[in-house]
Amino acid sequence: MTQPHKFEVRYLQEADIPAFMQLQASVPEDKKHFVKPRTAEDLSTHLGAPMPIVGVYNEEGTLVAGALLTYPKYADESRFLDGYPLNDTTAVLQSVVSVQKGAFSVLMDTAKELAQMNGYTTLIAKVNAENICGVNGFGRNEFEIIDTTPDPLGGNYTAHFMRAVVGFTQAENLRPIILVAASEGPPHELDLQVYQPLIEENPAEFQPEHI
Repeated sequence: MTQPHKFEVRYLQEADIPAFMQLQASVPEDKKHFVKPRTAEDLSTHLGAPMPIVGVYNEEGTLVAGALLTYPKYADESRFLDGYPLNDTTAVLQSVVSVQKGAFSVLMDTAKELAQMNGYTTLIAKVNAENICGVNGFGRNEFEIIDTTPDPLGGNYTAHFMRAVVGFTQAENLRPIILVAASEGPPHELDLQVYQPLIEENPAEFQPEHI
């Protein structure tokens, strides 16, 4: 019988930037074009805006999933937002990577809850249309395709823009999540002091998802 995975969700801080860079580097070569890579400077600027970078760690203490959560009010501090239907009620998921089964759903639950807690009612992500695992992964987590266009950044692929509704009417359906906070406190408008290990109750066979 397959044992459930246990994950720890954290706000990433400056000290975690090398782990995020390593996570990006761990994506197989034939999947790397599905991920918009971030430099250490990009990540530092994002944190300083301030906007959260969410990470999911496995029981071995390895970062196995992560994403940038971008808020429209800090658009001037953000990169790669071309084509997104931005407004005051929409947050954006960017540079999403997940390399262990179960971690992607935990990451999505966390992103939805953070967006909702900060007053946003929808969450947008952009996915390469050829990234079947990514499109299906978002679909399983209640994202729907709202637009399909050539890559707004000028790439040679088709992009799906996917949206999930995370308004207050959906909040009761979200799994309660408490993130690990740095000792000085998270700079992201939430008062999070302890952590709660999260368990994926019904993990399927391992199938990495790279978004």
